[in-house]
Amino acid sequence: MSIRANVLGGLLAACLTGCLGLPDMSPDSGAGVAPSRRLYINDPAKNDSLARALFNGGAEFVLQPGQNYSVQVRLSRAGDRLAVYSNGNNGWTAWKTLDPELVNGSEVFTLSPDVSMTKASLFSAVFLPVDTGGLSKLKSGTARPWVRLLDTSVAESHTLKVHLFVVGKLRNFPTLSSKQAFAQRFLDSLRTIFAKYSITLESSSTYEIVGDTTIRSGMAFGSTFVALPGTRIPGAVHFYLVDSISSTGGGTILGYAPREALDLYQDPASRVILNATVTDAAALAVTATHEMGHFFGFRHVMATNVDFANDRDTTNADDGFSSTPFCSDMILALSKKNAALSAHEVETIQNGRPYCLYVAATSPSQCPVTCDSDRQNLMWAYYCQNIVQQTLTSEQQIFVRRNMAILGAK
Repeated sequence: MSIRANVLGGLLAACLTGCLGLPDMSPDSGAGVAPSRRLYINDPAKNDSLARALFNGGAEFVLQPGQNYSVQVRLSRAGDRLAVYSNGNNGWTAWKTLDPELVNGSEVFTLSPDVSMTKASLFSAVFLPVDTGGLSKLKSGTARPWVRLLDTSVAESHTLKVHLFVVGKLRNFPTLSSKQAFAQRFLDSLRTIFAKYSITLESSSTYEIVGDTTIRSGMAFGSTFVALPGTRIPGAVHFYLVDSISSTGGGTILGYAPREALDLYQDPASRVILNATVTDAAALAVTATHEMGHFFGFRHVMATNVDFANDRDTTNADDGFSSTPFCSDMILALSKKNAALSAHEVETIQNGRPYCLYVAATSPSQCPVTCDSDRQNLMWAYYCQNIVQQTLTSEQQIFVRRNMAILGAK
């Protein structure tokens, strides 16, 4: 999750956007594994502490049926192995123990899901070093090789189907015709945005008005499994437009989504929740596209404290893409503002170094010009006034189209 500023009704409100992890599916204590971190598909971020998690208790990840993957560890030692466990109705069970192929200074463990898999499944891996001394260094964090979960195909999807559920009574859209008009404008705006990334919104993308239209629909921020009305459509990403999204932290929450969905549509948590307090369909479409970026695995181009907390890793200061380098001038901008910053205006990572700025709508200059390429990015965590934030670099576009293909988009 992240904090993003937005202007609603002339007032500055906090907008929290989603980077939610998968629900807690920890293994039972008798399995011998206790995964504490997620491996995200094709994630280029640093993840300095991820290796230690993999070696101490394991890291969990999702595999899709019909797809092939590899776990790459930047070590090169014959004899290391990777024990892989699958998560089923009876908890974690041993699946395979793999030997690596040594490739360009890395150990590559090939993962080929069983042909019997019919849906996305959760797995966990535990690294088994060949030597006790190496294990000690890896567990203590003295040695920090990077770890990646990669798909081994080069397939990309260029089309996407979405389905919008307009849920219950909406105070800003009280009539059937107003709901229909807003939903159509929203889909049209999505179509325009996706075209920038060489992604076509399928003509079969639709909307549907569901639920009791006499009762306002509300969601708590981050609600993972709260049931919402409507029959989900195979092959579509599902948006739910609700009357309000509440948060214990206050502010106006415009939307949220999981960080890397379990699958395209089958899992109930694979969805994007949107707040109908936004009456500008084009503006809400930008929020929806940002959230769908998380759905397909994007980090923010510059991390927030909540991102660090979710990862339990403060080394992931940015998304790891070479085309969206970390902009250190955000730190300079903070130093110029002096100690008068409120708690909402500055966040610090665990060692106290400021890294991110809460941008007041009245001061667009607080988004440093030197960070211009990043602050225009769709995955920038904060709203910058008068700046169109819809850009994805070529590198990012390939990433999202590949991850769309993995999750089963056409």
